[in-house]
Amino acid sequence: MRHIEAILFDCDGVLLDSEPMGCGALAQALTAAGYPMTIDEARAVFSGNAAHDSRDWMAARGLLADEIVRESDRLLFEQFDQHVPLIPGIERIMSGFPCRWRSARTPQSSG
Repeated sequence: MRHIEAILFDCDGVLLDSEPMGCGALAQALTAAGYPMTIDEARAVFSGNAAHDSRDWMAARGLLADEIVRESDRLLFEQFDQHVPLIPGIERIMSGFPCRWRSARTPQSSG
């Protein structure tokens, strides 16, 4: 039997669900930029979109997409420093692996 040294997951959607927090951060950043938006409106507009589609949506409305995305990312990672919303049951699944687990955060793909 082989010894497993590491398991790598693409966290978002597997270990955690950042989309609700991401939509909240986008709503805050858009509102601060002068385009008021609720979290529900942000979910309707941005959920499931690729980053470039979201930027295109902002640019089509005359908004500075790069600045809004930077602010949204800052707000989101500030929230992650307080709480990371794990997918229900993932801790139980991860506890079944015969090794310690830890997380590492890499820059999110904004591309």
